[in-house]
Amino acid sequence: MGGVIVCIGYSPMYLRELYGEAAYTWYFIFMIAFLYMFRKLSPHVLKNSTKLKAFFLFLGLLYLLVLANPVRFFVYYIVPFFGALAGIVYFSRDSVKTFKEAIFRLLSIKKIVIFIFGVIVISIATVAHFSLLESLHLAGGANNAELMPLEKLPVHAAHAFLGLLNFIGAEWDEGIKASSLMGIVSLLKFGLYPLVLIFPALHVRKYFYQMSSSERLTVLYSYVGFVIIFVLYSTTSLHEHAWAARNNIRYISPFLMMILLCNVIMWRFYPIFVKLILSLCLTIALGLSWNYVSPKEWRGIVDERIALVEELKNHGLKFGYATYWDSHMYTVLSDGAVDIRPIEIDEKGVTLVKWLSSDRWYQKDSTDGKVFFMVLHEDIEDLYIGINNLNMPDPIEEFAFGKYTIFVFEKNPLYVKRTKADTRKKKRIMMAP
Repeated sequence: MGGVIVCIGYSPMYLRELYGEAAYTWYFIFMIAFLYMFRKLSPHVLKNSTKLKAFFLFLGLLYLLVLANPVRFFVYYIVPFFGALAGIVYFSRDSVKTFKEAIFRLLSIKKIVIFIFGVIVISIATVAHFSLLESLHLAGGANNAELMPLEKLPVHAAHAFLGLLNFIGAEWDEGIKASSLMGIVSLLKFGLYPLVLIFPALHVRKYFYQMSSSERLTVLYSYVGFVIIFVLYSTTSLHEHAWAARNNIRYISPFLMMILLCNVIMWRFYPIFVKLILSLCLTIALGLSWNYVSPKEWRGIVDERIALVEELKNHGLKFGYATYWDSHMYTVLSDGAVDIRPIEIDEKGVTLVKWLSSDRWYQKDSTDGKVFFMVLHEDIEDLYIGINNLNMPDPIEEFAFGKYTIFVFEKNPLYVKRTKADTRKKKRIMMAP
């Protein structure tokens, strides 16, 4: 049932993160695996073979997670995990027996051994991250987020809440009449959907001693992580304005999925009124999911992008450059038939984008045929500045398609320079009356 709850489309943005980009969906899956294997290492598991398998799988998972991003591992796994353990100890203080059991488990020899091996694996993986991935130019991204000035913080935090409401489907579109069916449904979502994120937290304290240890750890882990990411999102430059707040909220998606799962865990403790509200929310979400799978306003955009890929193929173009957010998207849509690598085009000209890029993409022998530059119409003048600054040859062909102008070069212009004859000829043309 938990899988069904998580996989429903609560909003177009939620579906995009869950099935489209899916990077943070893997974080959610790894969180489940992380907690599951840690549970298998607990004293209630009697088979030593099971514990041994869980131990090595646990260390292997640690290695992979740290290898991917050590800082993000610390924020998404270490801090919420120890925060959850601290929460368990805190809530256990009313029962001497439960409190002693919690402390004993934390300070047991087995837990200390696991901790030592974990630290060793984390250290090895951190070193491997910076050595094995050296050829991939990683972006600082969220690691470089700055605290917002206090005078901007109230609006910035409000945008963060707006992004969260949009992500869970509680924000309505423009032009919806309040008296219409869609208006009523929108108001219901606005009022009820946020409660889905609150209900488990409201019942943890009351039913703490009736929950199993794994349930306590899962629920507290989910909320500690959610609060940490949302506070960071609300107070740092992870977004800059309302539009960005809606699109960058993906950072919180793994913990939001975990909280959805927590409602399944806590279901047996909920009173009938809460169950009715959650059932109504689930019914609304199921009824609207199909509309979010392929929104009308997105279909035309996808068709245009596929048409552009076909146009590039029709011109026999297989390798080119475009801005970062356009390059990878069209490469994927072409299924690798057209490789487009990221560059930056601005008033300074043309520069390579080494952000999340491999050095191999920019090597001289990366292609030996025609090369194109896919440029937004408003960036054409900047491209010509880059052509002059880098002494690049002139394009042999250019054509417009949609919002782009495609400039085709006989060879890769980043490595083939304009000859002196071409330079003199161009100067004479420029000076002619």
